[in-house]
Formats: sequence, C-alpha cells, structure tokens
Amino acid sequence: MIKKKQILRLEVNKEFRYDGDIKNHQHFICKNCRKIIDLQYPQLNNKIIKKTYLPNAKIDSVDIIFNGLCEHCV
Repeated sequence: MIKKKQILRLEVNKEFRYDGDIKNHQHFICKNCRKIIDLQYPQLNNKIIKKTYLPNAKIDSVDIIFNGLCEHCV
C-alpha cells in the first residue's frame, strides 16, 4: 500500500506510524503523549518549495513534521 501511495508511513521516535490521508499535508507530533495531528498548510507543497528554494533540484517528496507539546500536554 505504501508503494502504491495508498497510505503514508511516518517514522516517529524510531517507530513507524501509518496515515491514510495521502493528500499533501504536514504533521504535528506531541513529544509527551506522542499524539499526531494532521495540519493543512497548502502553501508548503513540493512545487512552491522547489520554485522558491531549490529551483534546480529534483524533489521526490517533502515531509514536514512539527514537534512540540500539544494543547493537552502544555
């Protein structure tokens, strides 16, 4: 399923987690309870990153993960 891009695989603290949402999105991971929250920032996509920061590179994928404490653990 990963190779067919039906699910995403994330590595969190040397453990693998799986996400059924394959649309372009980012993740926030709480370093206390390890909850993963999906974030939607469409401005952080492959095309914009390539055009703005890496115009001559070939980007295969972009993984953006925010780490910190969720609202319940603050």
